[in-house]
Amino acid sequence: MQLVYCSDPAFEGLYRRFLEENENVSWNYLPKFIEYQKIYAAEKFVKDLSFAVVENNRPVSIAPLFLEKAMDILQFSSGGGYLRSPLISLNIDDSFRKKIERTVFAEIDRLGIDHQIEKILFVLDPLAEDFGYNYLTEYGYLDTSIATAIIDLKSSPEQLWKNLRKSFQAIINKTSKMLTIEICDHANCTFEIHEKYRLLHHKAAGRVTRDLKTFHIQYEMLKNDQASLICLKHDQEYVAFSYFFHHKGSVYYGSSSDDPDFHTELPLEHAILWAAVEYYKGRSYEALEVGWQHFGEQVFDHPSKKDLSISFFKRGLGGGTKPLYRGIKYFSKKRLSEDLNANIEILLKNFVDGASVGASQ
Repeated sequence: MQLVYCSDPAFEGLYRRFLEENENVSWNYLPKFIEYQKIYAAEKFVKDLSFAVVENNRPVSIAPLFLEKAMDILQFSSGGGYLRSPLISLNIDDSFRKKIERTVFAEIDRLGIDHQIEKILFVLDPLAEDFGYNYLTEYGYLDTSIATAIIDLKSSPEQLWKNLRKSFQAIINKTSKMLTIEICDHANCTFEIHEKYRLLHHKAAGRVTRDLKTFHIQYEMLKNDQASLICLKHDQEYVAFSYFFHHKGSVYYGSSSDDPDFHTELPLEHAILWAAVEYYKGRSYEALEVGWQHFGEQVFDHPSKKDLSISFFKRGLGGGTKPLYRGIKYFSKKRLSEDLNANIEILLKNFVDGASVGASQ
């Protein structure tokens, strides 16, 4: 068994080979999105420590690993948040797979100690694999799991429509009479259309939210058939966009924006998301993750009213609520104490006797 680090010229080829040979990968592990994450992290990003595990000249595991500095804390994370966990090939014997898993997490710990980090944040990608339980806890991680919503695209079109919240069906029907859906993918999207998405993204946010290079990477992924852009038009003018990542049968609802100067009583995103369901169903994709779910206060999760509202909206799309396994491992008792105290303080501040603030709607 050999460890090959990203500084080794052989790493890129081994990483790409793992993606090609294994089915338990998602868009999160695509090289272009790895590049996106580094740029998105901006000044937080310190160093790429990613590595692969090789057995008999064959990659059997990949571990994207970013050293970051957030709030003066050295940690393994992505943009200050949760980093997608290592992947182990499913094409090997279960007992050997567990041995590789132990090797990978031991190496992550060693790198953490060498770089004097204070914590690691990992999330298990539900589109990559059905993990069954939060195995991060086997390696000393505190369970900070929440949930996510995933639409089963293997269902019939009739069942997918039936699964929608009734109010969504009415909104989609009304929107389809007033506005036009346009699907932009690798076959037809132009840089000019993608620029309209970028500019509307900034306009909706009221500011430039991230580096221009991240949008250029999104366009590359679009042209490489790793993403799609679904647009809503009114009288030939683009009034809303949603961007979706996809890879090997699964899809992720990435971002959306709508024109604040376009006034209508109808919500715009419902029709776009239903168009995404139809589009990816037509392409035989199997799962569409529409987004993380928050139901109220947790020790390591403090959703705002907006977060709760967005979660409720996404559940209306008819997806099943699934576990989103997450974990944090601490290398510093002082950091653990400070994080726990800060989170408990927020929890107590937001707590209402008899019911947690933001209970499920």
